[in-house]
Amino acid sequence: MGEPALGLDGGVVFISYARPDRDRVRPFALNLERRGFSVWMDQLRLRPGQNWDFEVKRALERAAIVLVFVSRKSVTKRGYVQRELRIALDHAKEKLTGDVYIIPVLLDDDLPYPDELRQLHFVHASDPNAESAIADAITQQVSLLFGQSEAAQEESGISWTQMRGQESWDGLPGYNVEWSQYFLSSSKYPAVDDINAVIAGRIAQIKMSARKAKLSQSPTIHNFGESPSLRTNTIDAQFSPPVVTGRILSIICASHYYFSGAAHGNTAFETHVFLLNPLVQFSEIKDIFSKETEALVILQKETRRLLLECGDPDGDDAYRLDAEWIARGTSDWISFETFRLVPAGLELTFAPYEVAAYAFGPQSVTVPYRFLVDVMSDDVAAALGIKYLKGGDPPWLIDEEKAVGGS
Repeated sequence: MGEPALGLDGGVVFISYARPDRDRVRPFALNLERRGFSVWMDQLRLRPGQNWDFEVKRALERAAIVLVFVSRKSVTKRGYVQRELRIALDHAKEKLTGDVYIIPVLLDDDLPYPDELRQLHFVHASDPNAESAIADAITQQVSLLFGQSEAAQEESGISWTQMRGQESWDGLPGYNVEWSQYFLSSSKYPAVDDINAVIAGRIAQIKMSARKAKLSQSPTIHNFGESPSLRTNTIDAQFSPPVVTGRILSIICASHYYFSGAAHGNTAFETHVFLLNPLVQFSEIKDIFSKETEALVILQKETRRLLLECGDPDGDDAYRLDAEWIARGTSDWISFETFRLVPAGLELTFAPYEVAAYAFGPQSVTVPYRFLVDVMSDDVAAALGIKYLKGGDPPWLIDEEKAVGGS
């Protein structure tokens, strides 16, 4: 299938459903494809021999819209459909209030809305106009996101366009590398071409690493009679659109890996953070702080608190994060190597296994700048436009005042 007539940077509409509902869901997916959308549904896209866990997670990370089909079977079925919903809900936290990201579709009219989705507008599958309503919501969100991207580029003084690439080789094992990157240009910050060079260099490293498969052929383990998916090392590196906060630009890369013969794939993250003028890269998170010891203590405290709040501490939540695992995964500076400076605060991302079991997927939290500004370097605080916050009331005092009705 070629590029969709409607889409966001080639993004897809991800279909999440319980397998027993497949025959009821498939017509909706086919209808969206006929309307020109790029749709990812496991039954339509997975090929024999592919690692389904890896492919599903990769598609969900790429998705611009998640269509969740809710039925008696899906709400009572623990397993992958619930994990997909958890991942989608985590991503939804990063969206703006007016964004349409998760579209729930109720397959059984007499079923109460699940608590996690109650705040969203449901489409009823029994409605004769259901297919049109879903398509209209997707089209509206795509147009909105394109408008937001254009506004962000105009405000920052930097323009970007997406570029895609792919390289593969058939062997024992073979390899397949796919990547997307954003090419930056700016008359305000002409040195941003150096950022393009940094990203291009990172992609070159990923490709050279994949080519090592040629030096380690294993005909006693693999053979050409196997499905290519089972004997191919796959790397999918997706660089996100830049986020410009003040005079600091952040880019995150999500790399999805599956190596031939592995039980499942995995995801790794890396970030590239730059001060735009003068153009300087912050290679480590420590680079943005002037008081490293105090900063690490604050990061550990706030990150652990936010991660624990991801679950329901008082409920029977099978996906609640473990405090001991979180503590191990936030023990030192290396734990916080994946970071971005976004408008809401310092965003920290953790790959599977780092702060929770693999089944929980990646985790992300954002620590508000008011907790960090006093331990930040003056240059970074000024570039973010938050230097005026230095020396203010301690955040815990502000929280206490709010709790008792203070301003």
